[in-house]
Amino acid sequence: MNLKEENQSTILWPKRPETEAEVVEQYVRVKGSKGKTYTYHDIKKMYVIVIFEQSMGIFHKMGERYIHHGETRFDTGLTLKLLQEFYLVALDVFRKTPYPRDRSERTAWLYTQLTMRRRNKT
Repeated sequence: MNLKEENQSTILWPKRPETEAEVVEQYVRVKGSKGKTYTYHDIKKMYVIVIFEQSMGIFHKMGERYIHHGETRFDTGLTLKLLQEFYLVALDVFRKTPYPRDRSERTAWLYTQLTMRRRNKT
């Protein structure tokens, strides 16, 4: 399924590192500087943020929850922290929330995104 076309989503992140190639570059740089003391935990996480302007029905069944965080899990019970985490943001659900309880930099950023999108559409 092509999320960009079917759900009108926008991928705004990852900013740093942007691609798997940048993770590899980061690995080479960090391993080169740390040498034998290098560990997997020295590599910075990669965050993928997908913003849905018009989200699927399942998002609307979650009440006022408009940000969903996810990590990779294994069906075998293996517990391993990977470098990639996901955030799904349903802007249309956020827009319907009269007054978000979470007054933070994050909600301020989301209001900025909504305002910029409205200006760009007119």
